[in-house]
Amino acid sequence: MLEVKNITKLYDGKHGCSNVSFTLEPSEILGIIGTNGSGKTTTFKCLLQLLQPDKGEILLDGEKLQAKHKERFGFLPEERCLYKDLKVYEQLKLIGQLKKMDPLRIEEQSEYYMEKLGIEEYATRRIQELSKGNQQKVQLICALLNEPEILVLDEPLSGLDVLNAQLFKDLLMEEVTKGKMIVLSSHQFDAMEEFFEKVLLMRDGVPVYYGPVKELKLSSPLRYLSFVTEEKQDYYLEDGVVHQSVSGREIRLTMENEAKAVKLMKKLLKNIPLDSLTIELPTLKDIIQENRLL
Repeated sequence: MLEVKNITKLYDGKHGCSNVSFTLEPSEILGIIGTNGSGKTTTFKCLLQLLQPDKGEILLDGEKLQAKHKERFGFLPEERCLYKDLKVYEQLKLIGQLKKMDPLRIEEQSEYYMEKLGIEEYATRRIQELSKGNQQKVQLICALLNEPEILVLDEPLSGLDVLNAQLFKDLLMEEVTKGKMIVLSSHQFDAMEEFFEKVLLMRDGVPVYYGPVKELKLSSPLRYLSFVTEEKQDYYLEDGVVHQSVSGREIRLTMENEAKAVKLMKKLLKNIPLDSLTIELPTLKDIIQENRLL
């Protein structure tokens, strides 16, 4: 288990991060969300021992984090950190050697993950010749190569199109089934929130919420009524509707609360033809915007 206990890191007397706490169990994903300057990167650097917190402590399996634990972490940075003149396999081999892996194991792991991510044909191509998305895949393999117990992924979908993002998600879930602990930061809430069991929201270096995503959603009275119909009308006239959005035949209404959402749902079912109808909790993005958390 990874335990972060009230860590604070100061830069010239100002807080990079302040009183950050969370725990992470095997097969669990924590989403850390915040805008630029929110303290995410400082928190990551403390986890990776690139910085030492001024206050607080980080424990791994009950032991204070120290140099011997570095190999138990894998890191995918937001910025590209690859040697562009190297060929893909040369880059992976270098990373494996730095992580003191057996040569045969480096080869096996490289081939496995390159095939998983669909870049085995680029093994002998130079990094600079690859697209941004394929460079991101190489970075991800670098993080996974030595099978670390804890993955720290900063904006992992950067540069990936929809199909490749799905490849990443599938691989992520595979790592979870292996018992990996994953700390993940992403601005793409809609794409990633399905993976967050817990979330840490940060603003100006300070946590503003930490806990289960479902608990955060249930804290909002708002509900979202989504349906598909040919019927065109102004739903703002209905009781409890605070916002409506229309995309073709699909309509999404923001409702004041669940009771009014249920009441309107019954009315719609009775009065207009519908292809589908659902009542949904707010998304993570909805909650953040509603409460101006970031």
